[in-house]
Amino acid sequence: MKIPKKFWAILITSLLITATLITVLPVFAASFSATLSVYSGPPNTALYTYATGLTANGTNTYAVSFGTTPMVGATVIPVSGTVTTYFGVPVLARGSYNIIITTTSDTQNTPYPVFVITPQIFLGTSSGNVGDHLVISGNGFAANATITIYFDGVAQIPSSPISTGATGQFANATITVPSTWGGNHTVTAADYVGATIPSTYKINSSMTLSATYAAVGSSINVSGAGFAADSTMSFLLDSNPINTTVSTDASGKFTNVSLVIPATYSGTHVITARDSASHSAAANLSVTAVMT
Repeated sequence: MKIPKKFWAILITSLLITATLITVLPVFAASFSATLSVYSGPPNTALYTYATGLTANGTNTYAVSFGTTPMVGATVIPVSGTVTTYFGVPVLARGSYNIIITTTSDTQNTPYPVFVITPQIFLGTSSGNVGDHLVISGNGFAANATITIYFDGVAQIPSSPISTGATGQFANATITVPSTWGGNHTVTAADYVGATIPSTYKINSSMTLSATYAAVGSSINVSGAGFAADSTMSFLLDSNPINTTVSTDASGKFTNVSLVIPATYSGTHVITARDSASHSAAANLSVTAVMT
């Protein structure tokens, strides 16, 4: 049986249309969402990102960026299609940063998860005496901002002005520990946006003697700081009480208290000052016994 030419024309036209449709129909990429383990914190915070439903075919890869900063380079998507990444938050200025996961096959849903960088400070030491120099560094602050240091909420005058650079950092700023009572205190730093979470600094009790040598029956002057506020003080030569009556002021300080050295043997002894809260400080004194 002879097939009509018209049939062949219709068949060829249909095949051409089908081929054209196959060629032009778009292939839609899968979309996925990402979540974070935490959404705010200072630089170097441990941050996990989680993404699921990625397309894995052995060649598709993903990469992770913190804002515009690459954090995880191109890595093959595992067969499970689930990706967990880990990195420390980079040292950048405070603010909000998109966490962007790019792949060769899929599209991340928007809005992107956002991580907010907050500031923090580091104290050179966690304790010391009134009058000590306290070194402070920090990061996560606003870029190119003036920084103010606060001790118990009171602004301090640094040894030189403090300001951050483009990445919101400053280093080795120095303040003098103010005269205040002994115990734990708070130190914060602030830019024009706001202040850090307080860091704890402990003030120890300290004492100075007007002389390092004295004879039995003579007097020396004793000064101290970092004791309890408005506290009655007691003094000892070794374990022997020295009779005197004095109290600290509101800042935990006493000045030029006269102590008469009681009878004892010649040699090195210890003068101890103690307040009613059991804060104490000690200093050595060489005593000369009076010959009779």
